[in-house]
Amino acid sequence: MALKKYAAKRKFSVTPEPSAKKSPAKKNEKLIFVIQRHEARNLHFDLRLELDGVLKSWAVPKGLPTDKSHLAVEVEDHPLEYAQFSGEIPKGEYGAGTVEIWAHGTYSVNPELNKAENEKLVRAGLKKGHLDFYLSGDTIRGKFTLIRMKSKDNKNWLFIKKTVKAEQVDIELYDAPLAPAPADLSPMLAQLDEKPFDRDGWWFEIKWDGFRVMADIQDGAVKLYSRNNILLNEKFPEVVEALTAVPGQLILDGEIVALDEKGISHFQALQDIHKGTAPVYYVFDILYYRGHKLTALPLKQRFEILSKVLPVSETIRLNGHIEKAGKAMFKEAVKLGLEGIIAKNSASPYRMGLRSGDWLKLKIKKEDEFIIAGFTKPQGSRKYFGALVLGQFEKQNLVFRGLAGTGFTDSTLAKLYKTMKPLIRATTPFSEKIAGLLSPTWVEPRLVCQIKFQERTKDGMLRHPVYLGLRPDKKADEVIKNNDHLLCASPKLPAKAKDATLQIDGQTIKLSHLNKLYWPKEKYTKKMLLEYYESMAEVILPYLQDRPQSLKRYPEGIEGESFFQKNMGKIAPKWIKTVTVPSHHDEAPVRYMLCQNEAALLYMVNLGCIDLNIWNSRAGSLDNPDYAVFDFDPLEVDFKKVTEAVLTTHKILDDIGAANFCKTSGASGMHIYVPLAGKYTYSQAQDFAYLVNTRVNTLLPDMTSLERLPGLRRKKVYLDYLQNKVGATMASVYSVRPVPGAHVSAPLLWEEVNSKLSPAKFTMKNMCKRLEEKGDIWNGFFGTGIDLKAAVGKLGEMFR
Repeated sequence: MALKKYAAKRKFSVTPEPSAKKSPAKKNEKLIFVIQRHEARNLHFDLRLELDGVLKSWAVPKGLPTDKSHLAVEVEDHPLEYAQFSGEIPKGEYGAGTVEIWAHGTYSVNPELNKAENEKLVRAGLKKGHLDFYLSGDTIRGKFTLIRMKSKDNKNWLFIKKTVKAEQVDIELYDAPLAPAPADLSPMLAQLDEKPFDRDGWWFEIKWDGFRVMADIQDGAVKLYSRNNILLNEKFPEVVEALTAVPGQLILDGEIVALDEKGISHFQALQDIHKGTAPVYYVFDILYYRGHKLTALPLKQRFEILSKVLPVSETIRLNGHIEKAGKAMFKEAVKLGLEGIIAKNSASPYRMGLRSGDWLKLKIKKEDEFIIAGFTKPQGSRKYFGALVLGQFEKQNLVFRGLAGTGFTDSTLAKLYKTMKPLIRATTPFSEKIAGLLSPTWVEPRLVCQIKFQERTKDGMLRHPVYLGLRPDKKADEVIKNNDHLLCASPKLPAKAKDATLQIDGQTIKLSHLNKLYWPKEKYTKKMLLEYYESMAEVILPYLQDRPQSLKRYPEGIEGESFFQKNMGKIAPKWIKTVTVPSHHDEAPVRYMLCQNEAALLYMVNLGCIDLNIWNSRAGSLDNPDYAVFDFDPLEVDFKKVTEAVLTTHKILDDIGAANFCKTSGASGMHIYVPLAGKYTYSQAQDFAYLVNTRVNTLLPDMTSLERLPGLRRKKVYLDYLQNKVGATMASVYSVRPVPGAHVSAPLLWEEVNSKLSPAKFTMKNMCKRLEEKGDIWNGFFGTGIDLKAAVGKLGEMFR
C-alpha cells in the first residue's frame, strides 16, 4: 500500500491531516504540486509532486533553492488531499507544528505532453535518480532538478533551481505599445479605506510592512529605487544579486521586507537587515518588459506577464492574492497579526506616481508615519535626547501628535541625534503653540519615522507611542493623518504674492500674474484657478496622462482673446514630456505636450489654459481610443431635453451590455463615455457611436438630430458622433470651462441625471468639496473595456 508508512505515523482521530486514502486517477488534468512551509521542531519546506494518485514528498531543511543546490530528504508518500492541507498538527503527534501552503500549482517534465505521458517521464526520472521538471505555480515558476545522492537509504537528493532563458517562455503582451522605458520611476499609491469588502473584479493582497521598491533591470544591471527615487542598492545587495540574472529590460514594483520565523514582516527588522535576517522582495507589478510599456494594460494582464518572467527564488517572490473575498482575507490577516491588506481593481491600469481609488489599503496594526518636529532633553543616564516630538499634517498645518520616548537603543539614539542635529531651528514648526511642552529643541520638519502606538485619543494624540525607525522612503508632506482624504490637498501658493516659485515633482515652476482676474464678474483670479488644479491634481492626472494636449490659452481670462497652441516646438522646458505626431495638413509634424504630473499641469495652467483639451487616445497607441464619446449639444432647447436624450442613450447602452459613464460638458451640453481600453480603431468607435445615436434619434425624432449644421437642427439636441476621430479633443473630466461661473465638467452618478439637473451646479468653487463627499465617481473607468462586437450585435437586434 503506497500510503502505509503515512498511515502508520499518524493518529487520524487526533491529527487534522487527511486520512491515508489513495485518490483515483483523474483524466484530462495536469499533475499538481504543492510546497508547504512546516514549522515543526525545525522550520523547513516540504516539496510534494503528484504521481500515481499520491504525492511524492521531500523535506527541504534549508528552504527552496535559488542559485545553489539544497538538500532534499525523501519522506513517505502523502495522499493527494494533503495538497490542500494547512493547519496545526497537535503537540505530541508526528510532525507537530504549523503547516502552511507556501505555493501550489501544476508541474510537468514536458509541458507539451498530457498528464499520463508526463507521469511516465516522472517515474523514469525518479527511478534513474535524475528528474528535470517545470513548476508553474502561484508564487513560484521555473525549471528545477532532483538528483539522488549516494547514501545508505538512497533518500537524500539535491534540489536545484535551473536558469531558463527568457526566449523559452511564451509571453502574451496584449498589444502593449513599444515605447522608451520611463526615466522617472514613481510608484502607484493606494488610498486609505476603512472597511474590508467582497467585490467581483477585485483581488486582495497582504500589506507588507517594509520598503516600497521599484527595480529597474537592464541586462543584468540592477537599480533599486525607493518611492522617492533614492538608490537602495547598497542597502539591499542580496536583492540586487538575485535580479542580475534577468535578461532584457524590466521595471518591477514591489516591497522589500524582513520576515520573522512565522513569515510576518516587521519594518523595525529592516533597520538591522544584515544582522542575520535576509531581505525578501515581494513583487506585485510590472511596468515595462523588453521595449513594451505595460502601464496601460489592466492589472490582471500585467500580473500574468509578471508571473511568467519573474525569476522566483528565496529572495525574489511573486506576491500572491485572492479574488473577491476581501472580508475573509482581512479576518485572516487580523489573526496572523499582519499590518493589513491591499485591495486592487484587477481591471485598473498602472497610474505612475498617483494615488488611486483603484488601489485601497486597509490597515490593521496601529502604526503610522510621523514627522519629527523636535526632541526633548535627555533625563537620567540617557544620552543625546529624551523623546521625539511628533507631528502630522492636517491640511497645510503641522499638528502635534505627542512624544515618543521608547523604542531606542544606545546606537539608534546616537545615529538619530546625528541626523537631526543639522536640522535644528530656532522656532517651532507647528502652526499652534503646544501647551505643556517644555523647551524642546525644534528641527526642520523633514524626517519621517515609523511609530507604533496603542490608540489615538479623541484629539488625535498617541497613547504609548514606540519608535520603530526612520522612513527615508517617505516625504514629510506625504504624512497626513490617516483618516484625512488625500484628494483636495491644501494649496501651496502664497496668499498675496503676484508671482511665485514652487518646487514640485523635482521641478522649479514659476507662476506669474497670480492676481489677474480671469472671471471679472465673479472676481476669480488666475491664482484661484491654479489652486483648483493643484488641489485636484491627484484625481485629475490619471485622466490626462499620456494624452496629447491641445492647449487653448486665455492669457487675459474668459473675456479676453484666446488662441490654440498644439505644437509646442521648442517652447516647452526640457522636463516636459511630449509626443510628435505626423501632420495630416502639411509636412511638419506636430509636437504635442503630455501632462504627466502636477508640475506639468501647473505649467499649462500658468500659460493661461483654463480648460484641458485632450485626445481620446494615448501616446504609443494614438490610433486606438480608450473610449467612445457621445456628445449631446443642445441648440435653443431646454436642458431637460438634453437629460432625456442622455437617459435614452444610457438605457440603450445598458441594454447592449456597454458600460457607460456620464459627465456634464461644463458648458451647455453633456457627454457619455464608453470605455474601449484601446482595443479598437477610431473608425470602429465612430461607427459604434453613429449606430447608437441613430437608434436614439429614431426613438426621439422631435428633440434630437444627427445634422451637424446648426441651421438644420434648431431647437434640437445634436447627437455628435464625429468627436470619435484622430486628433479630436474633448474637455477632460474635472476640467474648468471658460464660461461665466467657472463651471466644471463634472462626473455624475446616474441618479443625478434627471429633469432637475443643471450644469451650473458644478463649479471651480465647490468641486473639491463634492469630490470629498462622493469620491471619484469615474473611479474604475479605465478597465478592460467593452466587447464591441457583442455590443454591436445586440444593437443590431434593436433595428429589426
